[in-house]
Amino acid sequence: LEVVERYSRSGEDFGADEDGLIISGPALTWMDARVETRPVTPRRGKCCEINALWYSALRRMECFAQALRVPLDPGIAQLAKRVQSSYPRFWNSENGCLFDVIDHEDASIRPNQIIAAAIPDLLPDVMRRSILEVVERELLTPFGLRTLSPRDPRYAGRYSGGPSERDSSYHQGTVWPWLIGPYIDLLLAVNGRTAEALKSGLEALRPLLDLADEMGTIPEIFDGDLPQNSGGCFSQAWSVGELLRAYKELQG
Repeated sequence: LEVVERYSRSGEDFGADEDGLIISGPALTWMDARVETRPVTPRRGKCCEINALWYSALRRMECFAQALRVPLDPGIAQLAKRVQSSYPRFWNSENGCLFDVIDHEDASIRPNQIIAAAIPDLLPDVMRRSILEVVERELLTPFGLRTLSPRDPRYAGRYSGGPSERDSSYHQGTVWPWLIGPYIDLLLAVNGRTAEALKSGLEALRPLLDLADEMGTIPEIFDGDLPQNSGGCFSQAWSVGELLRAYKELQG
């Protein structure tokens, strides 16, 4: 409850706006790389995944109150409805997917939208399916999802060079294995737990599962371009964790 109350207040770099959506500073999401204090992937405004998770948290508060049989501040339910009614502003009809950030409209095709699209009751099925198709076409690789579409002029397909060069490509095309987990969530949310969907999910995981068998772990990142060399940390907890969670989800 304290977290919800804090997020509900507007602040200089973080907090809820009048429409209920959360405003973030330029480097306050997981895409937080900086070069000489300058954010490489500035996302100031209302980020698609932050606000989807915000909506999910508000709905979960309602569920917790019901389960514990305690009264819930009616303002929380009203706030959830306001966020839900404001969220369609993220839809980018031209690209058939979500804006990565609104209020400073950023049409970059990035993987953050898969987190948003997997949240129940936030987007209609036709939009979720379109997002899945765009992500599969633009971002999906054998080792995870690219952080930016290769068609974007800012795309960096190689994570190499000195610290500044590497940080500059960190979220500008570099592949992150942990994103395979949210991708599987969306795949099942759109297609259901059909035999075909489960098979497709396992096929998407297979290269990472084979790598885990070989290495005993999963690294932090891979190049966006072929050959997809690994980089960053040799072993990364969220890479391993999301692979295991997704595999368990597919096993039912």
